[in-house]
Amino acid sequence: SKQKGFGLTTYVESLTVAVQSLFLAGACAASRGAPPAMLAAALAAFAFATRYLLFGAAPPELLAGLQVASTALSIFSLVPQIWMNFRRKSGGQWS
Repeated sequence: SKQKGFGLTTYVESLTVAVQSLFLAGACAASRGAPPAMLAAALAAFAFATRYLLFGAAPPELLAGLQVASTALSIFSLVPQIWMNFRRKSGGQWS
């Protein structure tokens, strides 16, 4: 919000990424033959969580913890690629 010093683009970008993630998760689950009821429940839970985090009263500690977890996941997800590039003595497709 403007009161907290965040611009509107911060929220629009977060909402756009959440909607894209929701669509991709649904498309992946549907392509794997997930039962419609299970798919609907999972998408509803995802939509609720997204709405809570973006527009609800999520405590700042929760948001900070999720940001730390997201950063750690991003860093550790690169370890297999880095290890493979090291073993191949190549930068792979990274510049």
